[in-house]
Amino acid sequence: MANILIIDNQAWVIDLCEKGLAGEGHNISATDDIDSVKKNILLFRPNLVLLNQYLKHGILVWDILNDI
Repeated sequence: MANILIIDNQAWVIDLCEKGLAGEGHNISATDDIDSVKKNILLFRPNLVLLNQYLKHGILVWDILNDI
């Protein structure tokens, strides 16, 4: 199945996505730490990234996407 990286700052969203996607047999890695995104990309090698476009702390989602 697919490797899926979830980037969100709301624990309930991460929990819901993890349970649903892992239940379908996907490998899940989740983080709310923007600084760890590059590390997760390199180590986990996701096939799909689910990224909350409304992250707090003034983080620009487009900058994260550009880094990916």
